[in-house]
Amino acid sequence: MIGDKPAPPVKKTRARRPKVKTGCKTCKLRGVKCDEAKPICRRCISTGRTCDGYGIWGGGGNAYGSVSRITNSSRSPSSLPLTTITTTTITTSTCTPGPLTSTRTLPPLLGATTQHEHRAFEYFFHRTSRKLPGIFDSPFWSTLVFQASACDPAVLHALIALGAVDLGKATRELACAAERVRGYERVALVQYNKAIVSLGVHFRRGGGDARRVALITCMLFICIELLRERFKTAKTHLGNGLKLLGEMRRGEGGRKRGGELVVNTELESVDDYLVEAFTRFNIHSSLFGQDNILLYTIAPHPSCADHAIPRAFTTFRIARLYLDTLINAIYNLAHQVASLSPASPIPKHYTNTQSHLRSSLDQWLKAFQTSLPTLTTHHPLIAPLVTPLLHTYYTMSTITLSTSLSPRDELIYDSHTAAFESMISLMRGVFETILSAHAPLGDEIPDPPGFTADMGFIPPLFFVVLKCRDRVVRREALELLDGAPHREGLWDGIMAGGVGRRVVEIEEGGSWGDEKGQGEVVVPG
Repeated sequence: MIGDKPAPPVKKTRARRPKVKTGCKTCKLRGVKCDEAKPICRRCISTGRTCDGYGIWGGGGNAYGSVSRITNSSRSPSSLPLTTITTTTITTSTCTPGPLTSTRTLPPLLGATTQHEHRAFEYFFHRTSRKLPGIFDSPFWSTLVFQASACDPAVLHALIALGAVDLGKATRELACAAERVRGYERVALVQYNKAIVSLGVHFRRGGGDARRVALITCMLFICIELLRERFKTAKTHLGNGLKLLGEMRRGEGGRKRGGELVVNTELESVDDYLVEAFTRFNIHSSLFGQDNILLYTIAPHPSCADHAIPRAFTTFRIARLYLDTLINAIYNLAHQVASLSPASPIPKHYTNTQSHLRSSLDQWLKAFQTSLPTLTTHHPLIAPLVTPLLHTYYTMSTITLSTSLSPRDELIYDSHTAAFESMISLMRGVFETILSAHAPLGDEIPDPPGFTADMGFIPPLFFVVLKCRDRVVRREALELLDGAPHREGLWDGIMAGGVGRRVVEIEEGGSWGDEKGQGEVVVPG
């Protein structure tokens, strides 16, 4: 009725949600329980949301959004989803992403960018990040480095510097490209310096997250120096990174046993990704003959000293992790025995360790053979490469272990000629598979000799050249090295072949030099 007072408005109350103190930023805002999976919350991903992560560790409400993996189409079935960068997030599509053309694809963290800086970033995204891990998966390169670069200037600057160095090397082969090459060199220098300046902020701040940023940036620095063939500087970065990693894990109560750091093979945490990446480089350096300050063991579970091997492996990568555990332990044993006085008897515990590692290697091979049918079915594209490569490193490990208690007896290798022949046969198959699968990158940028941060077939071939006394087997190894004009971390195929020839000339009275002379060889320090 006219004159009646209007009914008082109904007061709306917001539904009460429980307070959430832990978890990713997205789950905190939604007031729901987070599963706290890192680097990305599974609850957000399963509902199609963008996980804003845990500070720098995961998600990304910035330029990279909900990235859980950046898939390389050349290594994975075409049916798998690929990630495509947009201005605000990463969305999935079933086609291979084309070259990026808009500067909006760069994280807003960088602000205005030059054409060379933008091109270096997109080259890193499409090319460099996909070749660095080699044929094995690496969450560090496929996920962590991009998420960290979306949040932190130090990582982003180092990432662009690495892309610029790699792109500059690829561009050198182009006609009339001198000015472009100089442009990329300038970008690399400027971005490298900016990364160093940004790291200073983290070191002043201190804490675990600051160390993680430093470690990610350090790994990028290592690859930059390796690409520039500055091996001593790369080794210095590796040593500093290993020490920093040890300090961080011990300071935060990381799982450790004696002097070793361990990482779970499920690789759920950012720290596990970092330990895996640095441990692979550490093994790489050990195979190269470099002395390392510390040895870190990738272990399948906290009781790493037991080297317990499962009955089967769920992925090739898990099989690789267990083999890495054994390789690290074997080279650790060999290094300790070699440091003994020649007149000293071999302590009993070294003999026991050798016996235990031999048993573990046998268990690894049995588990790998049991897993092969399933692994080959699930990973048909990489199986022809991964299978013989893992078998080769297994064989090399058995030889190294068998000779580890006799470091000064080179004749002991004569009893392993059949194993050396097996390694050559396996590596020849790998080489033929690579050649048959080779495809040029396109007309714009030629396909130069490649670089990968992981181990491939150069170290085992060089091992055969150095240790095998069979002339035929040695020459087959050298011929395969001649066909490897690429680099694997510290290992350069051409350099390794040159050093191998010099060794043969010395041991066989110059017979190889008479047949196939080569120039001087400079071994990196």
